[in-house]
Amino acid sequence: MLFNPGHTAKIVLSLPEAVVDKPDAARHGGRRAAGRWTANRLPRASQRIDRPKGRVSAGTTMDKAIVLVSGGVNSAVAAAVSREQYEVHLLHVAWGHRAAEREKACFEQLAGQLRIERKLVVDMAWLASCGGNSRGSRRLPMEDVSALGSETPSTFVLGLVPVMLGAAAAWAGSLGAKRIIIGTSEDHHVPGPAISQLYPDYRREFVQTFNLMLEYGKSPRRELLVEAPFAELNRREVVLLGRRLKVPFEKTWSCYRNADEPCAKCLACATRAAGFLRAGIPDPLMLEPAGKEA
Repeated sequence: MLFNPGHTAKIVLSLPEAVVDKPDAARHGGRRAAGRWTANRLPRASQRIDRPKGRVSAGTTMDKAIVLVSGGVNSAVAAAVSREQYEVHLLHVAWGHRAAEREKACFEQLAGQLRIERKLVVDMAWLASCGGNSRGSRRLPMEDVSALGSETPSTFVLGLVPVMLGAAAAWAGSLGAKRIIIGTSEDHHVPGPAISQLYPDYRREFVQTFNLMLEYGKSPRRELLVEAPFAELNRREVVLLGRRLKVPFEKTWSCYRNADEPCAKCLACATRAAGFLRAGIPDPLMLEPAGKEA
């Protein structure tokens, strides 16, 4: 039997209804004709975040969820929003790339700031030694965002997301977790190609297919599902949601390079900058430190 991605289970957890509006979904079989939900009614900073449907009551045990946290914006917000519905365990994969030390430090700081004690760092430095991409190999030049076209860039790491999800599934099996949360988005809505066109494993079809693999690779009685809560949100919307949840963006790192300050040239820096700019929120990493001489 051929696999039809449309037959798989949901991939998006229940975000607060005040954050994401889906007005036309019912007319298109649960999805808009353009293939994405809309998020045209983001809350004001003064508004209260509505608790998601299905929120457990006091005294009830929450299901466990593993949230993959790289140290970047999306994964930090994913960790914060997941606390509304799950007992969160944070997983960081240290894979030996250029910004590995900076990302790991951000992961530890985020865990402390969000008061999540259940965490694990998995060492997969061997992945960088495989080469083939400019994030793991310092021998390969890394393109500036201005030079990118529609082709897959050198910063794409084939196998990275599957390996991370595999590590999360292994830990989930040990903990009895029912969910794995990943913060990928299909389209940041910034100039240039959609991020899922440049990074194919950011597509919803990849998450759906990975869930099918899990279905065949686990006990039938074992519940485990990968969810991508931001698959249909752009970077501006994720930043706004993070502000509502008081995510410490100053403790996140997006740049592909390891330096004291973001390079402002790579793809990750560009999408981060556009997200904060369109959200109308200053990026704390780009603010001048108090007392710094000009």
